[in-house]
Amino acid sequence: MNFGYAVNFKKAVKIIKGNEKSLVCNIDNAESIFLSNECVDIINAAIKEKMTFNELLDAIEEDKSKEYMNKLVNKLESLHMWSYENNELIQSNQFSISIDITDKCNLRCKHCCISAGEKIKGEDLSHEDLLNVVYKVAKLNPQILTLSGGEPLMREDFKEITESIRAIYDGTLTLMTNAVLIDEDMAAFIAENYDAVDVSIDGVDEQSCALLRGEGVFEKTIHGINLLKQAGVKQISASMVKTKENHYAVSDFNKLCEELKVTPMIRALDNSGRARSIYDNINIIDSREYDEKRAEDSFVKNKIYRLRPQIFACQGAKRQFQIDYTGNIFPCAALMEDEFCLGNVLNIDDLKDYLEQRKFENTKGYKKFNSLLPYNLKGCKECDENILYFTCVNEIRRYIEQGKLEEVCKESEHYYKLYWGNYESV
Repeated sequence: MNFGYAVNFKKAVKIIKGNEKSLVCNIDNAESIFLSNECVDIINAAIKEKMTFNELLDAIEEDKSKEYMNKLVNKLESLHMWSYENNELIQSNQFSISIDITDKCNLRCKHCCISAGEKIKGEDLSHEDLLNVVYKVAKLNPQILTLSGGEPLMREDFKEITESIRAIYDGTLTLMTNAVLIDEDMAAFIAENYDAVDVSIDGVDEQSCALLRGEGVFEKTIHGINLLKQAGVKQISASMVKTKENHYAVSDFNKLCEELKVTPMIRALDNSGRARSIYDNINIIDSREYDEKRAEDSFVKNKIYRLRPQIFACQGAKRQFQIDYTGNIFPCAALMEDEFCLGNVLNIDDLKDYLEQRKFENTKGYKKFNSLLPYNLKGCKECDENILYFTCVNEIRRYIEQGKLEEVCKESEHYYKLYWGNYESV
């Protein structure tokens, strides 16, 4: 880094101060670090005096202290805490964008978060309009571009759409599929054009898979995975949404993935789409009441205080965007209702400018999304520790709907205060 820059934290950096130490957090990338209050005060004084990093180090006389501050400055740089040369702007090549290219699906999974196959938002885009959408998105050169659905292979023009993307995009292209429709020809095509494939299974055998995905799906899915492997796809992940129906099989699912030589992904159930009407019946709920003494005993026994606490660093409408099969843009896959719409790709001439310059912040959808962020939420924004208590906007929305927000806050407040105890040097 250039030590001639002025000392300044990014806007995304939040500091939670305790009696002896502070937690310095970057809500852009979820990085955090504990620092002594003395170090934080020195840095804040340098910021107030508009000192450069060189001037900050020169102001420290004792060699060991200067060496320590030098290491600290570089450590904070590695965590992307410092602001300089307009590095606050998140560029499109840092985006992760997912496009649902169709609503059609050959399955009717009862936990589907978008109610695929029900045409809730109307018909799929025409071939020409979809080409327009994928062209605009691929032109952004996002870090990761994912094609999903519904089931993307249900589109007759799937290969042509893929080839159109690959003609102008050489970044990481990912496919999300149930793998049921994959034959040898399609497996070879996917291997040639996609860097990674995420396959949904949600079980370890016919019985457990059928509970959520329907009968006769499991063997077809495993066959599809094997065809992908034979064709040479190097990165294959298999996902399982954990519910009351299949939670007993998590260990066996990991063993199955090990046998298949694919990466296991255990996902939480989204309270959206078809899952919304059955969420309370199939969601995994910890029915045990929160016990403060037991929480503290576990915190100390397992030395959790040595770890950095989890912070709220939602990437929705920041580095992550979801586009549905009509071209509408949303913050993430869990928030694809109209009330969170950020605009439509087909109506945006310069998508790069629209997303990088955050022009979508003027939409009603973003204002709704923004109101649910913990540092904007009524009753939470006054709390200095609000970024510690939640991890997901959809989670916050669910707690509000259930009337549990205050209860969760109280439990979290007790738990996260444990990090400021003097158990040993942290």
